[in-house]
Parts: sequence; C-alpha cells; structure tokens
Amino acid sequence: MAAARSYQTPLHEVWADAVAHDGGVTQTLTTLIPFQTGESDEVIDTNLVLNTIVGAPVFTLTYGHTAGGMLTVAVANTAAGGNSAMWSLDIRYIHTIIR
Repeated sequence: MAAARSYQTPLHEVWADAVAHDGGVTQTLTTLIPFQTGESDEVIDTNLVLNTIVGAPVFTLTYGHTAGGMLTVAVANTAAGGNSAMWSLDIRYIHTIIR
C-alpha cells in the first residue's frame, strides 16, 4: 500500500492510493511543496475523495513539515480494521504575505 503523486505544480499536488487503505493505517505524504513560516498566513486547502468504500472508514489529515521545510500530510484511517477505502487527495497551499 503506497500512495503515489499523480499531479504536481509548485503549490499544488494530487495524490492517490490505488489499493484499499484499511482501518488503523496511516500514510505520510512528503510533498515537494515548500512550507513557509514567519511573516505569512498559510492556507492549506485539501479535498479528500473516498472510493470503493467498505464499512465506515474514518479518514483524518494531519499537516506537518520535514526538517528541510517541505509540507507533509499524514492520511490516517482511524476506523477499526476491515473499514477501508481507496482515496485521492488534492492539496493546494496558499501563501500570503501580510504587511
């Protein structure tokens, strides 16, 4: 089970998992989107789409960044095992300088 990036621009990526993402499983996506900090307002717009749903999966997204400053997104199915879905995730990162 491994998610793959299918689309990429500097601030927009689309990922998908082609196999069922079972309950109790987390995958962390390391994007190539630079995570900005400091004098800024960051907005991460995500759209998670579930397909081939079995049971009642519960997906949560957690954002972070690598030591090198790239955005990471942990995709977790927190339901019990046997509750699964294939998924795709559209990630858009908006960085606005505030003066």
